[in-house]
Amino acid sequence: MAWSRIILTLARALTPILIILAAAACSSAPASTTAPHTIPAPSPTASPTNAVSVSPGPDSPTLSSQGAGAGGASRDSLAQTAFEYTTLLAQDLGPRASATDQEKAAADFLAGEFAAMGYRVDLQPFTVRILSPQDSSFNLGPPPPGTAVVDDIQFNLLSGTGTGEGSGILTHVGLAMSDDIPEQGLEGKIALIQRGTITFRQKVNRAGHAGAVAAVIYNNVAGNFQGTLGRPDPDSSSIPVVSIADEDGEKLLEALAQGEITATVSVVRKELSSRNVIAEKPGPGDDVVVLGAHFDSIPDVPGANDNASGTAVLLTVAKNLAGRDLPFTVRFIPFGSEELGLRGSRAYIDSLTEEEVARIAAMMNFDALATGAEIQILGTSRLTTMGMDLSRTLGIPVTRSAGLIGSSSDHASFNQAGIPVIMFTAPEFSRIHTPEDTLEFVQPDLLGDAARLALAMLESPEFPGSH
Repeated sequence: MAWSRIILTLARALTPILIILAAAACSSAPASTTAPHTIPAPSPTASPTNAVSVSPGPDSPTLSSQGAGAGGASRDSLAQTAFEYTTLLAQDLGPRASATDQEKAAADFLAGEFAAMGYRVDLQPFTVRILSPQDSSFNLGPPPPGTAVVDDIQFNLLSGTGTGEGSGILTHVGLAMSDDIPEQGLEGKIALIQRGTITFRQKVNRAGHAGAVAAVIYNNVAGNFQGTLGRPDPDSSSIPVVSIADEDGEKLLEALAQGEITATVSVVRKELSSRNVIAEKPGPGDDVVVLGAHFDSIPDVPGANDNASGTAVLLTVAKNLAGRDLPFTVRFIPFGSEELGLRGSRAYIDSLTEEEVARIAAMMNFDALATGAEIQILGTSRLTTMGMDLSRTLGIPVTRSAGLIGSSSDHASFNQAGIPVIMFTAPEFSRIHTPEDTLEFVQPDLLGDAARLALAMLESPEFPGSH
């Protein structure tokens, strides 16, 4: 699941979860730069000029030679194959942090698997620009005489912050309400602001427009916080912003009561490389059906449920369709850097022409579907209704989800482009984005159910693109 689900999971005990289909996962995620059309979407009639023939190396983990059987595969065989793929991804290839060498190794593995199944494979590179906490800083100058040293203050970067460095006298401006800003302004100063009452964007805009070169927002309850300034607008200030804990803010206020303190805030954004894997089997018609799952994880987390499970189901479905003829082109896309805000699926959609978007009849997405009471589906009404009807026919326990608040997945990029979508997930998210997202909590039967239902939908004469 995308970055916004980090907040969702950490707050699991405080808030119920609801999927918002149409919302992009990271409305405040840093902007990405994509090499447009670096790898064009493959057409169903012509092989891409940059298609790669990828095979697993002699030491690479692989399941390609084992086979899962095509045509009427049982739930148990589908579950076994998907669980074995989940094991490889979570244990041998995890963590798979976005835009890292580990993510690239996972992409190479996936490309090799699809190539061994007989699919035509492309790697689609794209660039992401992300905030770098490791390269950013918040430093204080000497404290006033007779004042205890305030140092080693831990900070967080607020999504949507400006970048660069600002140095100046630290100046407290309360909640940054209109009356809190000094009449003489904040020219060349760093605004120390308390959280609360108005939005972070309003606070930062008032400080920046008054001349502040940076802002530090301290919490109004114990501890630090993760926050976002939201999407910028033409009136937005672009000064660098960090957040600190309430107790550190109080220490600074005590020190400021004794005299001036200088500070430096530096926020750095880095440019990193990521990639999608595109595997395709051309069909006789013009329509294309995309099946997707993100294969990255957050740093230092095995990501067994989120999202080795969805990627494993994607591979299992691909293995079962490799020997079958469908009336449409089928395109499997493991997406990179979803956890940074759906970067891979957005890069893919952005690489398409209007005509290529119009040819996509439907998109299936698989994400965090390995833990819970049953499979859940959400998406376009026509597809979810079909899924529910087929699940009853097949005896697969499935519920239709009302949606998730504060989270989304790669289907949202396709939905925003006007493409019918369906997402397969499961209701238990308490361990995702934590070190406990490990293989022991994966339920193979859910993997088999998701694969079986997806295959049944794709083979239905009522599925989009089948006519």
